[in-house]
Amino acid sequence: MRSILDNSEETLNIYVLHNEPETLIAKLSYIENHRKLNKIEILEFKKQDVDFPNLIDAHVSEATYFRLFIESFLPDEISNLVYVDPDVICVNNFNGFITDKITELSKSNYIVAAVTEHSITNEKENISSRLGMKNNKYFNAGVMIINFEKWKATNTSQNLIDKMESIYNNINFWDQDVMNAYFDGEYLELSQKWNFIIPIDIDLYKNKRRTIKDEDLLFMHYAGKFKPWNIRGLFHPAAEIYQKNFRLINKQKYHISNNWKKTALFHLLKSFFSLKFLKLKHPISFILISINYLIKGNDG
Repeated sequence: MRSILDNSEETLNIYVLHNEPETLIAKLSYIENHRKLNKIEILEFKKQDVDFPNLIDAHVSEATYFRLFIESFLPDEISNLVYVDPDVICVNNFNGFITDKITELSKSNYIVAAVTEHSITNEKENISSRLGMKNNKYFNAGVMIINFEKWKATNTSQNLIDKMESIYNNINFWDQDVMNAYFDGEYLELSQKWNFIIPIDIDLYKNKRRTIKDEDLLFMHYAGKFKPWNIRGLFHPAAEIYQKNFRLINKQKYHISNNWKKTALFHLLKSFFSLKFLKLKHPISFILISINYLIKGNDG
């Protein structure tokens, strides 16, 4: 959120949907006086009578499904909104681009705008068959522009829940599968600068970065299992962008957190004995914060 506010020319309203808002309020104190923040509301997601699919041993929680229910929680006066995943960093000013896309979306027959992750081909998993899609486009839902008036008018939240229940056993990528199955290619396509998905493979990342200038990027997305706060992910060249933003709000040099500590220990030892940690901007801090995390379980 700090990166979004830092790159905005206008004041913003931010809404966060969370199942335990009291645990989040203190963590957001770093932005409450930001000059570009008009207001922030932490909305409590009250448990719905819904069984969320494919969460056992997943790297995501049920929170990934919360956006399907925005119709029940966001204020009615909202006409348009930009949804951003928590693992997305804003890297450049976006206001003018969003205004243009909101206008384009409003004039279209579409409800949402998103970046196409890939077109479904025979070489890839047969996603269209799995999700019952007729179209061959599949979007990444990490950054979405939503015409909320159209969303409400077409009862989209309930339709998405119905779709989730109908394809329950075929869902692999959580609410993103649900939305793609429902919209089935009917969305306004955004260029990759809106949601630059970072490949975990470093060579692929470098090749992809060559396709777009630094100043043209808007949002960078640490999608999938790769996270810049994991010890393994921290050595990715794109991780420093996240860690640099973290240092703006924290005295620590690194934010380190892992769901699986044995995996974290393995990668810490690997980086130590290979001396790879010396290539980091703050190598000693990295070692100390990693050890502290592994012993005490406190995020850096």
